[in-house]
This record gives sequence, structure tokens and C-alpha cells, in this order.
Amino acid sequence: MNRVFHARILPAYVLALLLFTCLLIHAFWVKSALLAVLCMLVLLFVVERIIHTQYMLTADGRLLVDRGRFRRRMEIAVADILLVERVKAPLLGRLLVSHYVLVHSKGGKTIALLPVREEEFVQVLEQRMRKD
Repeated sequence: MNRVFHARILPAYVLALLLFTCLLIHAFWVKSALLAVLCMLVLLFVVERIIHTQYMLTADGRLLVDRGRFRRRMEIAVADILLVERVKAPLLGRLLVSHYVLVHSKGGKTIALLPVREEEFVQVLEQRMRKD
């Protein structure tokens, strides 16, 4: 059975949305068509990434990482995964702590994932790793 996990929305994405929305309103206000089109394109890419980023564990033993329609799908065989760890990294001392899942695979490849339910994602991935 395939399991789909959606990605968390990062504060940087929310800030980008707010910033480019304000720039878009300003561009319309001062009648700058080029700036308005650029802001709309950036907003399109940010919203697309927020909505369509997901991680899928397939029944045939693959981890598929989709980061929107404008980026290529990343595919990792579960059998090639060496280590899965949850990482907490301080960004501004103790004020802001970032947490994510780090997946190490063969060939020295490492990918950082931001699932909404991290613990469940790690548990399901480790179960699938033991099966293979």
C-alpha cells in the first residue's frame, strides 16, 4: 500500500508569500507591468511548491519525493537507504529550532525531508527498510 506524507509549510514560504504579495500590490498601484508579472511568477512557483510537495512510500519499495510540478521527481529505493534520522538544528540560538528528517542513502547521497508527521514517517520508512 502506498503511503503519502505531505510537507510542512516553512515560515520562509509564508514570508515569501507575504513579501511578493505586497510587491505585487505595489506594482499594480504604480502601474508597473513588468514588476507585476515577475511577482506573479514568483508567487506561482512558491504556491505550487507549498501545495504539491509530498513524500510517497510505494508498495514496491521506493521513496518518491515530489517538490511541485516544476521540479523533477526524486526517486530512492528503500533498499538503498542506509540511515534515517530526525535532526533538530538551532537557527537563532534557543529562539528558533528547525527540525527535519535526514535520509542517507548509498553513494553518499543525503536528502532533507520536512513531513508534517515526522515520527510516523520515520516509523513507516524504518519498517519498510526492515522488510527489504
